[in-house]
Amino acid sequence: MSEKRTRRLSAIMFTDIVGYTALMQEDESRATTLRDRHRTVLRERIEARQGKIVQFYGDGTLSVFPSAVQAVDAAVDIQRRFQLDPPIPVRIGLHIGDIVHDQDGVHGDGVNVAARVQELAVPGSVLISGTVCEELKNHPRLPTRALGDFELKNVQRPLGIHAVAASGLAVPAPADLSSSGNRTKKSIAVLPFVNMSSDLENEYFTDGITEEILNTLVKFDDLKVTARTSSFVFKGKHEDVREIGRALNVGAVLEGSVRKAGNRVRITAQLVDTADGYHLFSNSYDRVLEDIFAVQDEIAHTIARELRVLFPVAVAQAPTMARKPTESTEAYSLYLRGLHRWNQGTPNTTKEALGHFRDALALDPDFALAHTGVARCYVHLGTFGRLRSEEAYPAAQEAAQRAIELDPEIAMGHVSLGLVKLFYDWDLPAARSCLERAIELNPGSAEARHWAGYCYMASGHFDEFLETAQVAASLDPLSLHNLDTLGTAHLHAGSLRDSLIHYDRALEIDPTFRTAIEGRALAYDRLGEHDRAIEEFLRYRALTPGGVGGLGTGAYIFARAGRTEEALGYLAELEELERTSPELTLHFDFTVALTALGRIDEAVERLERAIEARNGAVVFVRHNFAWDDLPLDPRMDEVLAAVGL
Repeated sequence: MSEKRTRRLSAIMFTDIVGYTALMQEDESRATTLRDRHRTVLRERIEARQGKIVQFYGDGTLSVFPSAVQAVDAAVDIQRRFQLDPPIPVRIGLHIGDIVHDQDGVHGDGVNVAARVQELAVPGSVLISGTVCEELKNHPRLPTRALGDFELKNVQRPLGIHAVAASGLAVPAPADLSSSGNRTKKSIAVLPFVNMSSDLENEYFTDGITEEILNTLVKFDDLKVTARTSSFVFKGKHEDVREIGRALNVGAVLEGSVRKAGNRVRITAQLVDTADGYHLFSNSYDRVLEDIFAVQDEIAHTIARELRVLFPVAVAQAPTMARKPTESTEAYSLYLRGLHRWNQGTPNTTKEALGHFRDALALDPDFALAHTGVARCYVHLGTFGRLRSEEAYPAAQEAAQRAIELDPEIAMGHVSLGLVKLFYDWDLPAARSCLERAIELNPGSAEARHWAGYCYMASGHFDEFLETAQVAASLDPLSLHNLDTLGTAHLHAGSLRDSLIHYDRALEIDPTFRTAIEGRALAYDRLGEHDRAIEEFLRYRALTPGGVGGLGTGAYIFARAGRTEEALGYLAELEELERTSPELTLHFDFTVALTALGRIDEAVERLERAIEARNGAVVFVRHNFAWDDLPLDPRMDEVLAAVGL
């Protein structure tokens, strides 16, 4: 008699209770009670979503659903119910796969994958495979966060793992996942090379070589490269490479040193497996300075070749050797000096960087990378109010366009041009086009994705904002700005508690990072926890140089809390700051404060003045919290419509 076998594509869910065996040994009666409640909730919630429990096994279950959305909805509902008393620590994993049903149950590769995904999870979380994540793209109520690619037992290829980031669920960091999954070897971080030269001035040269090798590796297909910001967190530190791998969620790191003497340079490079600290390869390169571009490419191609040999899935295709960016080694040296100062990230070092980039262009006017450096500096100075908009942005646009003319595939030229379109022209379609072109040219650029996210925010496309911010944070997981942006994306998507998780992660790295503290204040305000919002704002203000920052936000926070007199005090401080510092453009701050206080006539007038001054923040005016709950005067819409917003 033949067996009846059926095959179908299904969404597969595994659950289990964490620590159940130990609990059985300690308190059998309590363990049995939790198990019975676990099964009751599962039966109710799975059947409510048209799912079917295929098998109970001890403290776990295997279930199938006709669609991924129904399965994830059920998983979210289940986890929220297990948070109620008595709480049950449950892990859930989901995958979509082709499965076989027969008299013995269900079988197939999809079942194995779902089980391995569940093993990675932490209590209170719902982890899903990339195929499930794809099915959720048009369902904003089910946000996700990318955690990286993992190698799973008996699974042939590395698997992308995501966490469902719906309110109330645990959203683990990559380092929190179970050790049963190994980070895929197709991910790499380039650690800051060590300056071995006797001249400490060569630090800029060493950092520049590191960054240029990193930029070359980014061009390899199917190789995930951690962005510079996160890699350089480990500069000057002696961390265990395995800990670095866990922090950055990478399978390998490249480390090395640079020794420069006169016209000679020696570069050493070692590729290290983060799972066990084993050196995969080590080599030294002795060259004259004129060959520095070739050696950077040679190192990158050697790494890719080693990865292909050791891990066949690591790198699918190598790009051609990079074009020599300039014939002038002196111009390149000046460019590296500028890059070193640019990466310090302050207005003063940005001005110094601008000088170095200009000096490089004086030696080689066709040096495209130096033009992108000039463009980035002008955008930074204009965005942060250190140069007037009418001076900064046109200069940035000229430099960016020249860079693109010289090299149409230079991604940062398109980023800079996109930011001019965003913050100065307020041309959102053009800004989006530029930034998406930059991502197309350099998919591994966290910076391009970071700014693309703000373009989506200005357009009110909060789902795209959140998705882009998640990718940027996965590429640059220790970047304060990317973590802050991810918090802001959750804030605008309405997942307020989740926004606090990401602001907190930024503050774990730097407790004085003011932008994240301001974000926390806004999140608590939106949650209606006004006392906590005020507490966070006062913490933010205490860290502001001179205590004068965030005055518009302060007026908004206190007005929302019903503390009008204190809100008026912040408005008075804003007026005094404008009187004593006429070089500052504060019209947008006034617009926020006056709107929160209900003084709409004055707010409209200030908005008009902000537009006249080309204040970059105006691009976000339709999505600022200050008027979320207020009936807008029609004049404000008219003012914005006149400039295309």
